[in-house]
Order: sequence, then structure tokens, then C-alpha cells
Amino acid sequence: MANQTAARFVLALILPALWLTPGCQRSDRNPQDNAAFSQPVRSNLVSAVSYPLYYLTGQLLEGTPVKVDLIAPPAGASDQWTPDQQQIETLQKSDLIIANGPGAPFAKWMVRVSLPESRVVPTTDNFSLEEFIMVKDHRVVHRHGPEGEHSHPFMVSETWLDPAMAKKQAGEIATALASSYPEMGDRFQQNLQQLNGSLDGLTERFEMIPTGSVITATPRLKFLTRAAGLPDTHLLWFDLPEESLWQTGGEQAFLDRVKESGSRCILFDTDPPNWLKERLEQLGYPVHSLDSFSQGGLPAGGADFMQVMENNLQILQDSLSR
Repeated sequence: MANQTAARFVLALILPALWLTPGCQRSDRNPQDNAAFSQPVRSNLVSAVSYPLYYLTGQLLEGTPVKVDLIAPPAGASDQWTPDQQQIETLQKSDLIIANGPGAPFAKWMVRVSLPESRVVPTTDNFSLEEFIMVKDHRVVHRHGPEGEHSHPFMVSETWLDPAMAKKQAGEIATALASSYPEMGDRFQQNLQQLNGSLDGLTERFEMIPTGSVITATPRLKFLTRAAGLPDTHLLWFDLPEESLWQTGGEQAFLDRVKESGSRCILFDTDPPNWLKERLEQLGYPVHSLDSFSQGGLPAGGADFMQVMENNLQILQDSLSR
């Protein structure tokens, strides 16, 4: 309880930075917008704002009349993506909206849409402070407003890459579902037990990953590498390097960053351009591509969450065995 209290206190201090857009703009939503949602009518519809949360919710709803809808940007969408009118209407009539919390904010578009906040389920609220991952050097220090020089911390959003964290989120979803649909509570608990068994099995396989260390192209993979117990030297390639900048200092900056890691394994969650892949391989850093679900939409090829995670594990194990 003390850890949770401390976590909420610290997150309350940094909350203003977590939900800001890169330009430090706050939401322009009118707080009175929520008055329209004060008397919800049950729709037997739930929305989720990322594919992993959609998957977890769908597993818990198995065998019930309640449906779950995925509201997420398509592949390649910009950071400024916002749901269209039909998707917004779906969100507004949903009995629950399944999301991460401010300690791991994923769907940044939520601050730009009027939502029934009483129905938003922040599935990371019961994480302890130590369970979150904050990257302090996310942005270059800049100056504006009364704060003067400052940088914004980056809270890693992809909690589900650690199956133990996904299990905690599933528990929060099950609790919210049972509160909204109490007559189906037994079914939710049965489904949760089955889902927990699958996630526990995944956790056990993470713990069997060979000893080693890795380099990740982005902090988005840090929940996965932490679950595998791997020291992780992360880069800050939220946008992949441009070839012209690579040639005028980017390559040296890369070498300076990774020289103390002792690893030759570099993990991406988006495919690098061919020129970068070839150059990294020439430097002795073969590229391995994982899936962090960072786009939020459905996985390619019809795979589900568990299949993608199993594939991530296999790639990670193979890369460490070389």
C-alpha cells in the first residue's frame, strides 16, 4: 500500500508532463463536455485504445454478449491522429473505455477527444512506482514559458510487452467488467483464470531467455527486455535516422552510445531502411525486428497477441544465441 501511495504521489507530480503533446500544449477539451455522459445507458459495448488491451478484453468477454471494439490509428499514422466521427461516437456510447493510465500513457489522442471520463478504465493505476519505466533523456532540453530550460520525461507505454504487467492489466479490466456487468462476474473470473495461465506461461518462457545484453533502437522495447532480465542500452530513435544526418555525425553518436554495452544485438520495433540496416551490419550490429504493438492496430498476418509475443521471444532467443 505504501508503494502504491508513493507511486500515485510521484505520478501526480509529473502528470502534467506525461499527457502533454511534444509542443507542451494541454488538452483544449471543455470539462463541461462530460456532463453529456453523466447518465450512461448500457450498450454492451466496450472500447479499447490499443491492440493488446483489445486482446485482453476480448479474452475476458469470451462467452458473453458484450462486444469490444478497437479504436486505434492505422499503420503509419502520425502522432496527431484523431479518431473519426464514427469512432468517437463508438467511444462515447461505450460502457467502458480500456486504456493505460498516466504512468504509461499510450493513446495520446485521448486528450483531444471528449470522452465520458467516468467510464475510462486506466489499467496501470495499481502498478507500483518501480513497475513503471521512465526515460529521463527523452527530449533535447529546450526553453519556453515560465519553466525556462527543461526536458520532458518519456514514460514507456508498451507495458504489455512484459506479460506480468499484462496480467495485472487483465485483472484491472476484469474488475471493471464485473462492476459494469455484475451478472457476468463469474464468467469474467473463469476467463481471467484461463488468461492468467497463458500469461504466466509466457512469463516463465521470458525467464528462460539466455543470459546476455541488448541494444534497443527505442525505449519502447524496455518492458520486454526487462521481463527477460536483459541489460538494455537504449537509443532514442523514435524517428529513424536520416541518411544525411547519419553521415554527418549520427554514426559516431551511435558508436559512442553502444561502445560500453558489450552487445552486438540491436533490436528494432519498426523496420529500418535498407541503407541503415546494411550499414549497421557492416559495423557488426545485425538487426533484429520485434513487434511492440506501438501502432495500436491489428498485428500483421492475422496473428494474435500471444502469437506475436511468442514470435518476439523466439527472435530474441535466436539473436542472443548467435
